[in-house]
Amino acid sequence: PYLAAVSVALTSGVFGNIFILAMIFSKKNLRPNGYEFMVNLALADLCVTGIADPLCILGKMFNNMIFRWFSERPWLCEAVASFCLTACFCSFLSLCFLSFNRYLYIVHNEVHHRLFSKCRAGIICVLVWVMAFSMEVGNFIGWGNHYFDPKSHQCIWERTASQTYTLFVVASMLIGVTMMLGSYTAIFAKVWKSKTGLLHFSDHMRDSDKSWVGFQQAIIMCRMMFAVVIIFGICWLPYLVVIAWDFTDKLPVWVHLWMTYLAHLHAAINWIIYGFTNPIFGRTIKKIFC
Repeated sequence: PYLAAVSVALTSGVFGNIFILAMIFSKKNLRPNGYEFMVNLALADLCVTGIADPLCILGKMFNNMIFRWFSERPWLCEAVASFCLTACFCSFLSLCFLSFNRYLYIVHNEVHHRLFSKCRAGIICVLVWVMAFSMEVGNFIGWGNHYFDPKSHQCIWERTASQTYTLFVVASMLIGVTMMLGSYTAIFAKVWKSKTGLLHFSDHMRDSDKSWVGFQQAIIMCRMMFAVVIIFGICWLPYLVVIAWDFTDKLPVWVHLWMTYLAHLHAAINWIIYGFTNPIFGRTIKKIFC
């Protein structure tokens, strides 16, 4: 069952994230303000599903052989583990910045246009990767470590090497998810408080029809990304609870195996969430499969 589940996630993630990138670059109406962070998110998720998931399959099928193979090449295992964790952090940080971008666009529109130009958004996307690696670099300097985890069957950061680093990872993600939920709560509260509906609210932002269309697209994107954040929390929360609670590594293999799978699953289903919450994505997906 695990091999089947990871194979489905691998196929879905690689296809889905390539599909997202192709859609964004081929359709201008899918490029609202902040789309750069969607591209960053898709690239990070593609790294997780295209690199981590295949190694999970190999690790499960040839556990002892793969363990010995990576033991003889510790530098390779360290590189794979570092790249995977950096991609996970990048996915998480891209969601954080995208949520903040949507918050400013809806709640403080004048600040958004000064802060998030296309050039600045691109620079921030590059800095997100730098930030993601800086959050992971502690494993290279003795704060944590990388190794082949026999319970999750893959090269990953060593969750039992440093309790403080493990708590740093858990706390960072919990604080980030809380901030994202706070951003969308403020967005929906702002829209809800509009006394005469969204049309009246749009007058405070732009007077032209083009801006009103842009505002409608922003609301659709907010709804879409809010769903992504909720699913992100559902996928990652069990894993964070397990690694924080089981620092002595006493839980059985299947717990760590499936909780790690669930955390990685988020990278494979974002395109499905887009299809259900964004009409343009949804129509395109229907055309492909129907």
